[in-house]
Amino acid sequence: MTFIKERLYKIIMGSFIVLLITVLCVQNTSAGTQIPENLNMSVDGADASQVRAINASYDNNLYISLRDTARLFSGSGKQFNLDINGGAIVIVTGEGYTDELDHSGWSSEELSQHPGGDPGNNSLTIDGEDRKYFSLLLNMGDYYDAFMSPMDLAMILDVDMDMDDSGKIVADTSKKFNINPARMESYGFFDGLNTVVAGDATTGEVFYGYDMEKVYPIASTTKLMTYLLTMDAISSGTITADDKVTISDKAAKLSGSQDGAIALESGWQIPVSELILGALLPSSNECALSLAEYVGGTEEAFVVKMNEKAEELGLKSAMFYNSNGLPIFTDTVIAAKTQNRMSGYDMFKLCSHIVKTYPQVKEVTSLKTARMETLKRDLKNTNGLLYNMPEVNGLKTGTTDRSGACLITSLTVQGADGPHDLIVVVLGAENSQTRIRVSELMARYAINVVGGNAARISYSINDDTDAENERITSESIVKSVVEYALKKK
Repeated sequence: MTFIKERLYKIIMGSFIVLLITVLCVQNTSAGTQIPENLNMSVDGADASQVRAINASYDNNLYISLRDTARLFSGSGKQFNLDINGGAIVIVTGEGYTDELDHSGWSSEELSQHPGGDPGNNSLTIDGEDRKYFSLLLNMGDYYDAFMSPMDLAMILDVDMDMDDSGKIVADTSKKFNINPARMESYGFFDGLNTVVAGDATTGEVFYGYDMEKVYPIASTTKLMTYLLTMDAISSGTITADDKVTISDKAAKLSGSQDGAIALESGWQIPVSELILGALLPSSNECALSLAEYVGGTEEAFVVKMNEKAEELGLKSAMFYNSNGLPIFTDTVIAAKTQNRMSGYDMFKLCSHIVKTYPQVKEVTSLKTARMETLKRDLKNTNGLLYNMPEVNGLKTGTTDRSGACLITSLTVQGADGPHDLIVVVLGAENSQTRIRVSELMARYAINVVGGNAARISYSINDDTDAENERITSESIVKSVVEYALKKK
């Protein structure tokens, strides 16, 4: 009888799962298309006007017309002008919009069409500086237009944006951009991430944490521990930054694989300082391995040191298997796949220790480009947030299939009592676009906390919203972000 009940239970649950998948598929039939719509926007209390918008792949994943928005902001304290062609966007703040184009919204015919293309990292300069925000470029026939997330535009202009119950975007140029991460959490903004932490390395205080005690894969952010042990060896006099490291067969083989970033050959000699550049900027796995072999004798011995150092620092969740963060397959017929792992809180502690003990790390990780003179090779930093916030000076990106897109951000700001080094940890983002956006949101929040313009939330939601009674859907999340993440002071 028990067997029959178990079978019946499995049949019912199987049917339920199939039905659930079917419903979800039906609800997401719009995925992969670009759906145009007209939205209303009001700036500084003026009458609302239409702006063209595109739902990128999903309903309410809004990207709004920069041209339409620039027209509405013209004459305000946050006005800006545009120059857009097929490959680049140029924004000049402080100038009024000059193009005399039709701004009456999408026509009925255009609303029935699905424009092509996906948001991407198009060339963008703001007041002469390169920036890294995603946009959608469209050929409108006689001219080009660019569409950008209202959240990103609010950060660029440092302006308050809100969305009322009717779906109208309301901008108040007299108020600065501000966020409330606890309210963001209650509306599901962080649901697509593994963990988020924002805090002060100078004081050790965590301002806000989301799932920060859970343990997750950390990918190439592992290289921060490799850097720490290398600097410990330099500090103790065991090695010097000028020492030349002989590239091993193992490192050369790794450089020639799909996980290689810098071509290295066995027997080459490269200074420790250049290997550090390679490991931290383009995230070279072979450079990290070479450092590990030089400092530890073998990578296996170095990994022992990594775990010992983690224990010494009180990183209870940390577990390291290699020096670079790549997945490791066990040598068995039924292979297991392991990855270095750590909680968001322990990553915050690790990075706080690094920036306090070896602040020169910021001189390295703040470089957008660098050169390995020995190889006559130019390196490019993988951290796009360096382009968006002048306060940012590091630290490290990381990505694997299991870890998602990760970014550890350090930034230095001036507080009433002196400079503060802030740390933001974002693990498990869907893509590089999301990790940059969330990191910038939380970095701006941390700056506001130090400046006395935002509350320390700690590790619990301090919010009057009855989240349990709110129905959270995929369609409501982006609207909620605009409505609450950009909340007025």
